[in-house]
This record gives sequence, structure tokens and C-alpha cells, in this order.
Amino acid sequence: MSLYHQNLDFLKDNLPTTYEIFISDEAKFESKITPFDGSNLIVENGQRICMLHSAYSLERETAEMFSSIDEDVECIVVFGMGLWYSRNHIFNTYKNLRHLIIVEPDLNLFKEVLHRIDLPDLTASSTEISLIINRSETEAILSIWSFLGARDNFKMDFAYNLSYRSLYPGYFESVYQGVTDQFRNLWVNYRTMDSQMALWTYNTMRNHKYNAVPITQFLGWFEDIPAIIVSAGPSLNDNMHYLKEVKDRAVIMAVGSAIKVLDSNGIVPHFRLAIDGTESERRVFDGIQTDSSILIFTDTLCSGILENYEGGKARMAFDIGALDKYVFHRLYGELSPVQSGFSIANVALDLAIKLGCRKIIFMGQDLSYTEGKTYAKGIQPAREIDFSREEFVKTTNTAGETVYTSSFLLGMRSLFERMIQFNPGIDYINATMRGLNIAGAVNKPFEQVMKEDLRENRHVDNRIDDLMLQNQIEDSVWKQKLEKLNLEEAIQEADSINEYTVKKLRKLQKQFARGTEINKLNRDLNEIETYGEKQFESLEFYQVAVDSALKVRFQALRHTYQNKGANEKETFENNFELALRKAAEIKSYLDFLTDTISQLEE
Repeated sequence: MSLYHQNLDFLKDNLPTTYEIFISDEAKFESKITPFDGSNLIVENGQRICMLHSAYSLERETAEMFSSIDEDVECIVVFGMGLWYSRNHIFNTYKNLRHLIIVEPDLNLFKEVLHRIDLPDLTASSTEISLIINRSETEAILSIWSFLGARDNFKMDFAYNLSYRSLYPGYFESVYQGVTDQFRNLWVNYRTMDSQMALWTYNTMRNHKYNAVPITQFLGWFEDIPAIIVSAGPSLNDNMHYLKEVKDRAVIMAVGSAIKVLDSNGIVPHFRLAIDGTESERRVFDGIQTDSSILIFTDTLCSGILENYEGGKARMAFDIGALDKYVFHRLYGELSPVQSGFSIANVALDLAIKLGCRKIIFMGQDLSYTEGKTYAKGIQPAREIDFSREEFVKTTNTAGETVYTSSFLLGMRSLFERMIQFNPGIDYINATMRGLNIAGAVNKPFEQVMKEDLRENRHVDNRIDDLMLQNQIEDSVWKQKLEKLNLEEAIQEADSINEYTVKKLRKLQKQFARGTEINKLNRDLNEIETYGEKQFESLEFYQVAVDSALKVRFQALRHTYQNKGANEKETFENNFELALRKAAEIKSYLDFLTDTISQLEE
């Protein structure tokens, strides 16, 4: 059997998705591949032509590819393995490597490669190896994210073959930026979650008792209805008055301070979205009419708002949620969390996409300080802003005006653009008038939007009323759901496992003090950790509500202690300290949950 057919059989048996792409897809590049000197290939792609590998020194080529990657890396994304000459260097150098992701954008080139390499032999390793073949930049980003999104504690890095970057310009840059943006947003949110953990937990403990329709019952029901996401940027002054005219033609979603702005101007949106756990969110709701608009919220919302809100309520859950996500799943038996972001407006965009809206319109999303202002009229005027500070960036808005923005607002825009990129088939319209451009969204004055995109009466109120009525939960049923939730029992079960782990660790500590042999101590420590992990893995409460809440702290502990030390003794001491400190964090959080329950019952 030829190498090529052997490789095809291997793909079919071990990587069926890759095999189907290989067999069925058309190549995304019209490239020409020519053998050269028995051990190299000449690749032509359009006007670009070069050798796939160095004709002078493969060792130097490999060294340069991986020169910036630390030896303790756990995941490497390689843009272009070519003929796999760097394979031995990778596995001999990176002993902690757990996942190797290889991106091959050119199907024609990869087919030629399969005539020349032994793929089963080259992939024989305990390291997980994933192949991304013949995918667009966006598809490659999504594939990488699907591999890594649930394992964000990986220490990862990127390597690239220089010939690939020359042959396929812009591809690596786009994929690299897309993946790093995803991780940046994820860790911004995790850091926020860590800093707000106590507050969000307290709010969830108070808010979860309120009866509300799960927003999951609304998903997919708005395919024929456009969405207008209304933010409180200064440009909202220019066109918010039109919202009264289009209330039957689109679902209007007010976010953040726009809730108060619209209310002060006599405009009632269909949905108000609120997630902020701080007192500033309470001030948004002070004095507004609440009986004629549905509040979509997460249980992290500032406590006290729900009990005073007279209108309909719909509960959603965050993708980075902890206790709130656990509670949602236990109460409703389903979970489709919304994507978190820099702003509630980012959350609203993800929700609009999940609702099924095929046309999404931004209003008041300035992403800058139009005329030096922070908000539209209807919000308490802010202090004068000193734009000379380093945090502010001078740029140009859609009207050609010079405005200032900030890294936070640019982060919001970047996330908008990635969400748009990852969700094609939807018309995105930026009707903000004087805000920043949003890639993927068409700039269009709202008067034009009304004439071209919002002409038909969609009977939006009727649709929402029907969904609320169909999915309303009877109070007696709701009471039963709360009783079945039983957070106290879930907390106690997790605490018992943790207490057992601590007891075993203290015993091991005494053995260490008596001079027990290091190899035995290491085996015992590994057994203790393995047992605890298996026990915790069986608890949904721990996995969702505890581990997620403490993710950043666990990561910091691993970075500080895991496998650190100049010798076996120091390494054991550090690994032991990691296990003990992790148990202490778990204990502290579980105690906080218990204390909070006790306070609320008083």
C-alpha cells in the first residue's frame, strides 16, 4: 500500500472529520505544487512562489520557527508543518506538551505532503494532535477555539513556517489575532468574575428565588423579526425618537444606561437587559416605569431590583457563570448561556443572534466620546473628561469627525466584530450615525433603515406576550423547583470531599516531616489529588458553581507552585503547597456560601 493510501486510511479511522474535508471539499487555493530535489517542494500560489522548506538548513529553519516558545508550553498551534521536519524537535523539546494543533490552509499542498510522509508514525505520541485542513481563517479560529475553549488553563503559543506566511498572506495574522482576541476576552471576563465573585454569589443567592421565564424558551423564535440594540451613547440623541414608530416592526432591546435614557424620553422597549451586580445598576432603575417592559437578567444582578420590578421577567445565564449558571440549569433543566463581554451591549448582540434575528441594528453604540460626552441626554452629566490622559486614543468616526475613544471601548468593538465574523448570514446595520465603524456592519442612517429594513408590521408585542404566557411557571411549581434545588445539600457534599482531601494532606505532611522517601510521598500525593478530582468530577455543583468561580485563583496557584523546584524535595513541597492552598480556597468559598444562606434565612 502506498504512503498516500495508508495516510488516507489513517485519517478515515482516526480523524473522520478531517477525512471528509479531505475527500469532499474543493481546495481554497489554486496552487501548483512541484517536487524539488527529492526532499522539498516548490509551491506557487498566484503570483507568489517559494520553496516549502529551507534549501540550506532545516535545523536552522526549525530553530527559528520555535525560537520564541518556552519549553514548558502545553499547547502549540503550528501554521504549516509542511513535510513535518520539525516533528522530532517539537516532541523532544516540549516535555509538557499536551496538545499540538496543526493548521494547513492549502488542500492541494496537504495532498502532496501525504504522498511523502508517514502520518501514522509521525502522529504516534501521547500528545493530542489535531489537524485543521482547508479551512478559511474564520473557520480555523472557530476550530482552534473549539479545541481549546474548555481548557483555557493551557499555556499555549504559536509557531509558523515562514514560507506559509509568504504564500498565504494575512492568513496566519488573522487566525493569530482571532484566537488571542478570544482568549483576551475570556480572561477579561474571568478576572471580572474573580473580582466580583463575592458580590455575584450574594446576588445569586437572593435573586434565584424570583419566578421568571427561562430565556432559552425564546431562542430561535425571532427569525422574522429584526432586533434593535439600543445603547446610551451620545448619538442616541439623534434618532431615539424614531423608536416609537418602529415598535411593531422590530424587537427593541435597551441595555445599560439606555434603559433610563429611553424611559426619561417616554420610550418603552420590549426588553431591558441587566446583569451588573453593583449599586450603579440600581440607580439605572430608580424612578423608571417597570410594568410594561420585560426585564431579561442574570442572577448576578444587583439585589433589590427584581423585587421592585413589576413587569415580566426572563432569566438568562452567562457562559462564564458559576453559581448562577448552576442554579439556572437545576431550575430549568436546560442551558444555553449567553456570551459575556466587555459590555452588556456585547451580551445583547449574542442574545439577538440566539433569538434568531436575521437583521440586527445598532443604535447609540458610539464606542467613542461624541462631542466629548459619555452618554445621551437623560443620564446625570458626567465630570469633564481629560482626554490628554494616555488611556484615550484619537480616531475618526463614521461622520469623519475627530473623536476620542479608549482601550475598553475598542475592546467592545473588537468583540462586536468577532461575533459578527463568527455569525454570518445576518444583516448587521450600524445606525449610530456618529459612532466608530464596526467591521461587518453597514453604516446606514436610521431614517433609511426604516424605509428599507423596517417596513413590515411584525406584531412584536403579540409574539412576546404569547411566549411569556406559554412559558410562565405556576408559583406552586416554582416553589417545588426551589425546594428540589437544595443548595445546602450540594454545598455539604462538596465540603465533605474537600475535608477528606485536607485530612489526607495533613497526614502526608506528617510523613514528610518524618523523612518518608520522596518517591512514596509523590505517589501518595498523586493518589490523593486523583481521588479528589474524581469525586469532584461527579458533582455538577462543584464543576459548575465552585471550580468556575475559583478558576482564576486556581490558575494563579498552578502558575506559582506546580512542578516548581530545583530538586525532587522542593518540587514535592511546591506541589503539596498547591494542593493544600487549592483546598483552602475551596473551603473558604463553600463557607462563604453557607454563611450567605444563613444570613438570608435570618
